[in-house]
Amino acid sequence: MTQLNSSSVAGGRSHRLVFRAVLGSIVAIAVVATLIGVTRAGDSASADQVGAFFAGSTPVTVTDPDRQSVSLGVSFSSSVDGTVSEVRFYKGPKNTGRHVGALWNASGAQLASTVFTHESRSGWQTARFSNPVAIAKGTTYVASYIASRGQYSADAQGLRSPVTRGALTIPAGGGLYRYGSSEFPRYNYLNSNYYVDVVFAPNAGAEIPPPVVVPTPSGTPIPVPSLTPSPTPNPPATPPPSGAALSLPRIPWEGGSAYWKKFAATNAAGWDDPSFFPVVVWYNGISNNAEAAYDKSVGINTYIGMDASTDYNLFKDNGVYWIGEKLANTPSSGASNWVGNFMDDEVDGRFTPVEGRAHLQAIKDANAGSGRFDYANFTQIVMSEYGDQSDAEAYVNNYTDVVSADMYWYSIPFCDWNPYQGDTYIVPINKANCRSASSYGKTIQMLQKRDAVDNRLQPIWQFVENLNGGPGASAPAV
Repeated sequence: MTQLNSSSVAGGRSHRLVFRAVLGSIVAIAVVATLIGVTRAGDSASADQVGAFFAGSTPVTVTDPDRQSVSLGVSFSSSVDGTVSEVRFYKGPKNTGRHVGALWNASGAQLASTVFTHESRSGWQTARFSNPVAIAKGTTYVASYIASRGQYSADAQGLRSPVTRGALTIPAGGGLYRYGSSEFPRYNYLNSNYYVDVVFAPNAGAEIPPPVVVPTPSGTPIPVPSLTPSPTPNPPATPPPSGAALSLPRIPWEGGSAYWKKFAATNAAGWDDPSFFPVVVWYNGISNNAEAAYDKSVGINTYIGMDASTDYNLFKDNGVYWIGEKLANTPSSGASNWVGNFMDDEVDGRFTPVEGRAHLQAIKDANAGSGRFDYANFTQIVMSEYGDQSDAEAYVNNYTDVVSADMYWYSIPFCDWNPYQGDTYIVPINKANCRSASSYGKTIQMLQKRDAVDNRLQPIWQFVENLNGGPGASAPAV
């Protein structure tokens, strides 16, 4: 089986080859977002109200390409007691469908909800609660709306610093999201500003700080990558000559080659070199120098799952790498060709969630201080909408430094099921395109969604087959 952790490269499956996405240095871009403005004529906030955090502001990214239904919000607190009477959001022309606003306490209890009506095609939209909601000073609340068809407005790093206007403060990272049709938003992604707002009235007699004067932005805000990160390659107009560098996008949320510096073993092995590209073979390997030389000649340089009796010196002497447990003749120190710990395979499909999480935690604890990265592979379960989504989120986020999911789109029986169940995945799979390279890209997108929820981002690896991966007795024709 070929494993490929790139959203843009396809390969074949023979022994499970692993390719890592080409992660280069991130191009530095000045990030300044207009967060606060003065209330314009026609805005809902009256002169005696503090509110409209982003009044007068417009997003850099008016339309994000993500089409999933998602709850988008902002966390805020007030320095005085008062009431919230309305919720607001910035609407781009493609942010269509029904929009429902809500106010929540910090624990996720809904305090009020309202439906947006009489919306304009684009711009700030306002919906009033049936009754103003009393809020207490120094207490955190969340205002939100549901973009039922996605394509919301968002700017990455727009809330990387706290914002205060009058009595109201948004903390750093106060932009929140969660996928679903009625979910309390609780995840932060790249400190994004989703342009959600409230209208606030302080109680009588409250002393409000003077307005903040916002300087003219001196840089260009970065548009937020989709909550389904899906960078689009920008190839040259004509194919490059043989050996020329391709114009491929950098992927900052996967850390770049510098990601490997934080692991002593990979750092010592030179994995942080941007020219290094790990190609990993699963459960098949080398038993002599000639085999190692042949594998290197076809690009293989790393191995997973070999027998414990394999001589470690084969890796050291041939400049190739090992992910797994200790091998024969592994030195007690200086084993820089032993770069990673293979935690386990398909734990989500072999254990109950409670048992699986305990199993992975025990492995993680045992590996602590090894200087190597922890890698695990999961099944399609972590990409589906089945069960409690927090279980899938925990599997992908709580234990690993590198993660992948095992899905063989070219031959899996799933594509032949009737009724078809492609809409059970967090990125729907069109049946007409089920057995195609696009499904591997969607698998990457699904894992990126799972991985984004804790704001600790890791490389995503992916299996791609070139042999039948379905059940032997009833494998479908490809």
